[in-house]
Amino acid sequence: MYLTYDDYVTRGGTLSEDVFSYMESKAERKLDYYTHMRVRYLENDGKPIPKEVSDVIYEFIKFLENPTTTDKTIASYSNGIESFTFNQNVDPFVELYNLAREYLDVDLISAAVE
Repeated sequence: MYLTYDDYVTRGGTLSEDVFSYMESKAERKLDYYTHMRVRYLENDGKPIPKEVSDVIYEFIKFLENPTTTDKTIASYSNGIESFTFNQNVDPFVELYNLAREYLDVDLISAAVE
């Protein structure tokens, strides 16, 4: 477990313990996917897990509670006196990957690192 319920509540989390357990497990699976299981290998090898892992799991859970994207990419523009269309078809899980990239070192995220 990358984030305990007590740590979650201390950070301001409001989910019940049962719902938290489900969401934390889901967040872990996503993080394991994005890190190519490197955090899990650290855990299995008895090496310390960086504090940023629990930080990103907390952010993942918050996002999974309300999966909205902040991607405001312009999909089209017209200038018959201005018209913008913003990208509406954004994969919400891109936000999770962006959070992981923001919080974690490249050696945990990059597929090019062995």
